Amino acid sequence: MWNTASGAWKVTEAEYHGREFTPVAYEIAKAKTDQSGRLSVNFIAPDDYGFMHDIVLQQGSRLFTQVGFNLDMTVEISPKSGPPGTPIKVDVKGIGYRSLYNSWDVIYDNNFTGWMSSVTTKGAASFTIPATGGPGVHVIEIMHGELTFPYRNPEQNPAPGRPRFAFQFTVTAARR
Repeated sequence: MWNTASGAWKVTEAEYHGREFTPVAYEIAKAKTDQSGRLSVNFIAPDDYGFMHDIVLQQGSRLFTQVGFNLDMTVEISPKSGPPGTPIKVDVKGIGYRSLYNSWDVIYDNNFTGWMSSVTTKGAASFTIPATGGPGVHVIEIMHGELTFPYRNPEQNPAPGRPRFAFQFTVTAARR
């Protein structure tokens, strides 16, 4: 069994009450022991929320063992260069659902540019930001934090092992 969560926004007509994640589990593989009682199972990790998941070996409701399985968060941008106004596509997989892993800030040239989460998208986010600034290299960062406040000192934040992503985008001369 693969243990994960199902996410939902808690909102009323005019009020935001946070996010809600309900634990869920589903079968990812079937296993059968050999004559000596050993088993080996292959499975493909699902596209899901990132970070820690439990994989549980069970028969009916009887639990035999469980192990932690980490899904790494990944971020990709494209293109890597272009004139001012170029749409920069950002694709993210593996955003977490647990506190301290579910809110990420987008920083462009050390300025807050946006916030991302993946409550209902099972850990995935895709968005576009425009290339701005003069010709040259500009830095796009994805880092954990609350709205507009990234954790800039990772060694002293509540979860120092979270990944930090930094990409260079080269703004070229404007087209005429």
